[in-house]
Amino acid sequence: MVDADIMDRGRLRALDMVFEDDLLRVAKWGDSEASDIIVCFSGIGKGLGFGREKPTEEMFKTLIGDRRLVLFVTDLTRSWYNAFSHERVLSCLEPIVGDRPIATIGNSMGGFGAVWMSGYLRAHTTIAFGAQYSVKPSVVPDETHWREYVDAITEWRIDSLEGSFNPRTCYFMFSGSTDAYQSSHFPARSNIRNIVVDGAEHNVPQLLKDRGVLRDCIECCLDHRDPLVWLNENGVPAHAYGENREVRA
Repeated sequence: MVDADIMDRGRLRALDMVFEDDLLRVAKWGDSEASDIIVCFSGIGKGLGFGREKPTEEMFKTLIGDRRLVLFVTDLTRSWYNAFSHERVLSCLEPIVGDRPIATIGNSMGGFGAVWMSGYLRAHTTIAFGAQYSVKPSVVPDETHWREYVDAITEWRIDSLEGSFNPRTCYFMFSGSTDAYQSSHFPARSNIRNIVVDGAEHNVPQLLKDRGVLRDCIECCLDHRDPLVWLNENGVPAHAYGENREVRA
C-alpha cells in the first residue's frame, strides 16, 4: 500500500492508494476493519478545463469520521464510468470490504456512479446529488450539458441507469431545478426518495454545505430517516419530485 498525497483545492490529503491506472483510481481513508463503509464516486470536478487536470476525490471532509472507512472511486477520464467495467471496480473494492454492508454516494457524474454500482456492491443505501439518468444523446436527446466530455466517450458500456435501481437498496436522490430533466427519468418506487431542494440548481451539496447541514443530511439518509422531513424541519425547503407546489410571491 502506497501513501498518496492528493491536492484538492489547496488541501493536502493523505490517502491510501488502492489502485490507479489511466482510467480508474481507487483510494481509501480510515480503518479497514470499520463496520461503517461508504464508497464515494467522483464527479467531473469543478473549474477544470476539458482535458486538463484529473478529477479528485470529493466530499472528503464531509464523509470522514471515527470508526468509518471511506473508499473513493474516481473516473479519471470523466466517462460516466463507461471507460471500465463494474468487474474492475469490484476487483479493487471487494478485497477490502468483503461482505460488510456498504453505502454509496456521489454528486452529478458521481451520483450516476453511485447508483450504477449499488446493486453490484449490494449497497444498503445510495445517496445521489444531481445524478444523471443518462448522458447518451440517443437516450436523453434534450440533455445539452457536459457535451465536451460526452462527445469524447467512444464506448458505451452504460447507456443509462435502467436496471441499476434494485429493491434491496434505499435510494435518496437529491436534485435542483436544472436537474429536472434527468430526475424525470428516475423510476417511482417505494425504496426511491426523489427530492427537489428548493432554490438549488445543479449545486445541491454546496447549498447544503453552505447552510451547515450537508453532513447531517447524509447521516439522516444513512440512518434511513426521511431527509425530506428533516430538511424542512431544519430550514431547508424541499419537496418530493412531482409534487404540486403553490406559487408564492
